Amino acid sequence: DAGPRRDKSIRDSEVALVPRTDTVRCIEARARSLQGWRDETWIERLRVQRYHVGGHYGHHFDWMEPRMGYARVSSIMAWVGDGDGSLVGGGTEFPLLQRPSSDDRWCKFVIGCGGSDDAEKDQRRQGGVVFKPIVGNAVFWENFNPQAGPGGVVRGYEESWHAGLPVERGVKVGLNVWSYGRVD
Repeated sequence: DAGPRRDKSIRDSEVALVPRTDTVRCIEARARSLQGWRDETWIERLRVQRYHVGGHYGHHFDWMEPRMGYARVSSIMAWVGDGDGSLVGGGTEFPLLQRPSSDDRWCKFVIGCGGSDDAEKDQRRQGGVVFKPIVGNAVFWENFNPQAGPGGVVRGYEESWHAGLPVERGVKVGLNVWSYGRVD
């Protein structure tokens, strides 16, 4: 087989492009609505990823340098399945992001703000935020700072550096919704 190969040390998941059905177009419209229907922004083709035990995606940015003033401006990671409900592990880690408050309501959604689990203790020690892959939940983030840096250069948020942590048990299924648009 002469087809392309993925480096499983970086990413170990199955990826599928989602056909543009009426339901998918509704999801795309809701994603645009969430962002205020900003001008010159469109939704990239939706992708579903499935991670089995050991499946992961190493630390990366969703953004890249803008080309002709356009780039991937935002990301939504939605968790849409967990196989038989036995999912352990597989959180989405943002190691450079600080938890916005000490409000205990965050503990339903992030690892590392309480509890006796060793992974939570390790996360508290390392800092950052790990979002739990709870089916029906999603995380949204902007990829670019709207304030241009020196020389008017638009820069991506360093805090958006993230990873899909390894699945320890079960199956994680996620939906990527990326918005592409004007950044300058």
